[in-house]
Amino acid sequence: MYSFSKCLAHPPDDYLIGHLLSVAQANRCLWGSVSGLFGHASVLAGLLHDVGKANRWFQDRMYGNTDRKTPYSNHSLPSAMIGWYVASHASLAGKDLNRFKLSVFTAILRHHSDLQQPWEQEIVILKQRINSADERHEILLAQLNSMDLPGIEEWLKTIFTNLCLPVATPELKPELIMQSIVEARPLRLTNSFKDLECFIGFLGAYSGLLHFDKIHSARGSVERTRFDLPDNAVPTYIEKTISKQPGQLTEIRENVSMELERELVAHADEHFYTVTAPTGSGKTLAALNAVLKLRKHLLVREGIELTIIYCLPFTSIIEQNHAVYRNVLEASGLTVNSEILLKHHHLSYPIYSSSDPEFDPDDSELFTESWQSEIIVTTFHQLLNSIITNRNRHLKRFVVLKNSIVIMDEVQSVPRKYWDAVRRLFEIIGKTFNTRFILMTATQPLLFREDMARELLPDHERYFRQLSRIKLINKTTNETTLDDFFEKVASEAEQSHHQSRMCILNRKGSATFDKLYKLFRKRLGDRPIYALSTRLTPKDRRARIEEIRTRLEGKQPCFIITTQLVEAGVDISVDVIDRDMAPLDSIIQSAGRCNRHGENTAGVVNLWLLTDGRQKMWQRVYDPFLIDATQNVLQGLDIIEERDFLGLGKRYFNIVYNYSEPKDVDMVLQEGRFLEIEGQFKLIDDEGPMQSYFIIQTDEDRTVWEQYSRLCEIDDHIERKKQFNRLKSDFMDRIIQTRTNEPSTVVLPLEATLNTYDPELGFMGEPASVIL
Repeated sequence: MYSFSKCLAHPPDDYLIGHLLSVAQANRCLWGSVSGLFGHASVLAGLLHDVGKANRWFQDRMYGNTDRKTPYSNHSLPSAMIGWYVASHASLAGKDLNRFKLSVFTAILRHHSDLQQPWEQEIVILKQRINSADERHEILLAQLNSMDLPGIEEWLKTIFTNLCLPVATPELKPELIMQSIVEARPLRLTNSFKDLECFIGFLGAYSGLLHFDKIHSARGSVERTRFDLPDNAVPTYIEKTISKQPGQLTEIRENVSMELERELVAHADEHFYTVTAPTGSGKTLAALNAVLKLRKHLLVREGIELTIIYCLPFTSIIEQNHAVYRNVLEASGLTVNSEILLKHHHLSYPIYSSSDPEFDPDDSELFTESWQSEIIVTTFHQLLNSIITNRNRHLKRFVVLKNSIVIMDEVQSVPRKYWDAVRRLFEIIGKTFNTRFILMTATQPLLFREDMARELLPDHERYFRQLSRIKLINKTTNETTLDDFFEKVASEAEQSHHQSRMCILNRKGSATFDKLYKLFRKRLGDRPIYALSTRLTPKDRRARIEEIRTRLEGKQPCFIITTQLVEAGVDISVDVIDRDMAPLDSIIQSAGRCNRHGENTAGVVNLWLLTDGRQKMWQRVYDPFLIDATQNVLQGLDIIEERDFLGLGKRYFNIVYNYSEPKDVDMVLQEGRFLEIEGQFKLIDDEGPMQSYFIIQTDEDRTVWEQYSRLCEIDDHIERKKQFNRLKSDFMDRIIQTRTNEPSTVVLPLEATLNTYDPELGFMGEPASVIL
């Protein structure tokens, strides 16, 4: 038997006592000394989560006496059993005691795995194991008997008071620990988390354990250096880099920024806000300026340093906005590393840059996924999947929401079916964790009720009334064939050489997209014709957008054929847009790419109802209900001014809210149906079986593929994953996905030829054969 004081958590010198106490103290600092049931559960789980490592077989591995992993060396289950037994001695009663015990037990049991069984079912399974006469029972008993339980008991007596835990130290004996599980009454545990507030409390306790356990295990400390962010960073950046052009739009942007800052600071104690402002009115910089002012205000008043979490719907615009944030901070003289500004999405290469000279780059993925930064730029997917999930790796960052301010830009992109669940979750998180949420858009959905959130631009309607940058021409009274569409658009384009024009289509396949691209390229050969779709690799797509932007900024006209990918956040501005029928919020977002900066005479957005002769082109792309709602709102309107967009948006979202069916994914979590959640919650609907191809166009592409191919030679899966993470950004930059009837489970290399990957159009089709 190893003395508890000599037991190791991690070799060579991370002692178990120090690790457990560090994780517990970090949770106590996070939740405060008067933290309620779930704050105490987080502290107790932190204190006991690895106590099962004190068993003889685990310590033999730690001290190098053996390198074999056996069922006897596992530690989560004996740790969870001790957690349940100790938690049973809390000064609580009834349902509160049941929630406390179950929270501590589940958090410890699953701190190295995902949440799996419904709440009480984990206890049922364990009771069956203890009551069995087979080897599983013998292993548990042997593990407990091999531990220095008297030493653990004495240790607990000395620290419970210091940690402000309302728990009496029980006598630790194997038979008492086992008996506490046997005597558990699973039926009394049913519906312990029926109240959503209780479930969010558990999630906080579980996430706190995951977060600090992993951070301490990686670096031997949970201490984090915090950084001051200058509250005048945005004005400094604007003064240094942006030349102000006198005009109405400049005045609107300045007023939006001043009003947003004033209202947010004046109502700093609230938790739910909306910002409704026209596209191109400077919401991104205005919001950053306001939250930096709020952060400074609360730091001075309460000593709280808010974490800023800025979220966007698509990875395609993350790079652009992350670069803006970096430029803003650097303009104030900050040396920006990952501790100050962090980018996180599924394609990003997790290189975490730290001011700590001893930081291990191999921990980059952990620190990136744990959001160890003052400002995080991420996606809706990463934010919502830190709440609505059973995944351990995502839930470890849920706790970062405490004392944070979350900005959701272009929030209309959240599907209607999740509004009610997201609202209920945000409402509890905001009030429980002191989290502030700002929802920003030009077309505000009814995600927050009017009585729940404060609009930070109370007189936002005046900003819409002042604008006349564009007119929406409704051509959807009759269907238009693709041939007629081409002829009408090409004829107009021929007569206006000086104008830039963009066609936004709903389909990216060869029958529609390629056909129109080739027709326009042949007919309008006097100007550049660009194609944009997700058939291009991310690398090619970024380069194409940058080329288009550079040309437009130089006042050189061009013609663009694209899909919906330009709708939100892509800073492109053309004179004329032709948009196929779509939901109203998509139409308005598309219109935001027309005469965006108000520098020309009024731009024109033509709305068409395109058909290929068999079906309308919006079908199989959009929900028919959303199209019906759009046509209802637009009925009888031929020419729509920009100032009317706000009213149309309100009418549209009222219809959508009142007549669509919500999906209560939060209830799935409350009921402990953890294994169902991934199938229930998807921000982007499945497109069917998909095949991933790595596109090889250059020698550099080939080198990246060869580096990837060599990874299979690395036997150690942890080392293989580390090596892939270093390659991940370059690798994913060359990936396209396409629907197929027989997808392979592996990424396939694809040599770019005119038959497989066209440099202008992107993916053309699967080759006759692929060499693996």
